[in-house]
Amino acid sequence: MIDEAMDALAKAANVAILDPARPTLHFRPPANWFNDPNGPLYFKGVYHLFYQLTPDSDEGGIKYWGHARSTDLVHWTHLPIAVWPSVEADEDSCWSGTSAINGDGTPMLIYTSISDTREPEVWGSLASDVADTDLAVWEKIQFNPLFDMSLHKTVRIDEWRDPFHVSWKNENFIVMGGKHAEKGVVNLYRATDRTLTNYEYKGIMFVHPLYDDVECPLFIPLDGQFVLFTSAGWQVQYFIGQFEDYQFTWTSQGIVDYGAFYAPNIFVDDSKSTIMGWVNGFASGKAWNGAASLPRTLSVRDGILYQTPSEALRDQRIDEDTKTAEAYLVAPATVRVRGFEGDLFEVNLKVSFIDSYQVDVGLSFPPVVGFTASDARVVIQLTNSSVTMGGHVSPFTLLSTERTLNVRVFVDRSVMEVYINNRFVSTALIEYAVRKVDVIATSGTPYISVSAVPLKPVWPGPPSRTLAHQAKAEVEKPFVGSLYPKLKPSAPAKTSSVVSF
Repeated sequence: MIDEAMDALAKAANVAILDPARPTLHFRPPANWFNDPNGPLYFKGVYHLFYQLTPDSDEGGIKYWGHARSTDLVHWTHLPIAVWPSVEADEDSCWSGTSAINGDGTPMLIYTSISDTREPEVWGSLASDVADTDLAVWEKIQFNPLFDMSLHKTVRIDEWRDPFHVSWKNENFIVMGGKHAEKGVVNLYRATDRTLTNYEYKGIMFVHPLYDDVECPLFIPLDGQFVLFTSAGWQVQYFIGQFEDYQFTWTSQGIVDYGAFYAPNIFVDDSKSTIMGWVNGFASGKAWNGAASLPRTLSVRDGILYQTPSEALRDQRIDEDTKTAEAYLVAPATVRVRGFEGDLFEVNLKVSFIDSYQVDVGLSFPPVVGFTASDARVVIQLTNSSVTMGGHVSPFTLLSTERTLNVRVFVDRSVMEVYINNRFVSTALIEYAVRKVDVIATSGTPYISVSAVPLKPVWPGPPSRTLAHQAKAEVEKPFVGSLYPKLKPSAPAKTSSVVSF
């Protein structure tokens, strides 16, 4: 099964790489279907990202766990598929989950095991060689499941899935989503020993105020409080509060991302917590479908969640090609970033004002002779009460302490991420094009400073559409012969997916 999956992935990779619309900065699998980031792990100075992968289709299907490693959360190396269904053990699919490091110092993957003949179960896999910094080989625990729905006794939980591990005060917990009495809930489980293979059910720790189901809950201590993230209704929300006596009491809430962002997961290292989500909504038929959001560093201040693009992204800037413009405008007026165009770039916009305003950021197709906001295929409209993107209006107001809009826009071919004062974020799919940048004040008297800087890709791909005729000849094909780097002798390939613990 795994050999066929790896072959299918390698063949699709040589097709996917030819698509000029495919992101080249965002994390992406070698090819085919990608959804939830899974099991983020920081181990011996290396970040390991696992993710939901359908290796033989770009339309979804049976789920495997893909695997990649990084030292900065931006540059990634693909590794062999880490987890796949144990069909000999009546397992049909390996759904989302988490990672942990047990009392022996061995990394674990903990996930939702799916079968057509039983209820969902929680299964585990262990890294076979902790000396291998690639953690390239994983072995399933023979006595899986770690636990199942019988742990709930008389409490019926439907749509039960998506474990997430958190350590707190020398205890280890798992939270899982689901539905109880037609309400979306988050369930809490406590590990009863250092192996992290035995658990007790501590009950329902959170009931969602809006939705009847919760997917992919995340729960972390952050800046002296706890933050719970829930994916429900195709939107990711956060809740900030306190965790005491196995219950979570929240006092503030908000939306993590107003756009095409779902089912995120979180890296926790020695100094920060970093969230990455599933960018979704792409068309099928191109041998790829899905990407991860850019890494965002999390913080909490005054009951608000802040998300700051990873500092490592700054290293991708081609600073010598930065173009800038600034002006004090009396609307209607335009600031144009002259001499700039691209399909992979970052825009930094600062808007200072003394009254109400409306500012449109236009990302236009060239040429821009006679350009107006309505000519642009992509317009980000900012007012003193809302942000509008693609016809979708989202609420946004400045805090009493703020008099400036600080906007960062990342355009990665067909994906755009917008950050406003690091507390409003929206991800959008856009039509691929080489674009120019203009800022138009349609009301108010703002002072505007804007810069556009091209970014270096981290993945190979064809050149811009203006050179599309050269793509077939010039595109790098890194997957010919071998999809993955050679494994170290200490981590030989395994043929069995179920082994002894």
